[in-house]
Parts: sequence; structure tokens; C-alpha cells
Amino acid sequence: MEKIQVYLVQGPSCSGKTTLSKYLYNKLISIDIPTVLLSTDMYYKTFKDKLTYDKIIGYDFDNPAALNWDALSDTFKAYGTRQREIPISSYSFQTKKQEIFKIDNIYPKVIILEGIYSFNLFSKKFFNIKEFS
Repeated sequence: MEKIQVYLVQGPSCSGKTTLSKYLYNKLISIDIPTVLLSTDMYYKTFKDKLTYDKIIGYDFDNPAALNWDALSDTFKAYGTRQREIPISSYSFQTKKQEIFKIDNIYPKVIILEGIYSFNLFSKKFFNIKEFS
């Protein structure tokens, strides 16, 4: 079985990660390479506290603890083990809630992950990376 190539686009806020990732995604699909584009922004945790203006304004979305790493790991593991359905997260900045839903696996040859801490997912202490190159 061919390994899935993973391209990680990491950088500070407003550095062009999303723009570069979308450009790369569009180029790859234009030459018929099955590609998935994921963003760590899709994997923020649901706010547990009662939402107040001060809590929302003061919340540090740039903190790695703000992300649901387990859900992101589950998404990659599902692609890596070629599951038929893939758990994907969606985060609403309006409701401050994360929702997990399933999509059909397109069996990509490439996965692009963009985000301020995208490299963290592939720490050997955090994630088994043998299915990806």
C-alpha cells in the first residue's frame, strides 16, 4: 500500500498559511492528484465555560491547548488505516463549539495540514507516523 504524503504548512498568525495551502491544494487537484486540505482551525475545542465577552476576547486561540489534538489524530489515523468514513471536525467561531461528523474517504495521495502548530501532530511522542511519508 502506498503511503500518503503529508505536507505541513506552519507559521505565525497572518503569515499566509491558508493562502499557500489552498494554492497547493488547487494545483494538486488540477492534475488529478486526490488531495485533502485540513486546517488546525477546524479542531479548536468547544468552550466549556459560560461565554462572556471578556472570556471570548481574552481566549488564546494561539495556545496549543486550545486544539483538540485527539480529534485531529483520529482524522489522520482514519486516513492512514484507509477507513471508509473519516471523522472530521468543524469549529464555529460564532457558537464556540466543535462538532465531529463523518465524510466519505476519497483515499487521498496527499494530505495538506495547515496551522500555527501543524508540526506538533507529528511528534513521535504524540502520534504513530508509519502510515505517512
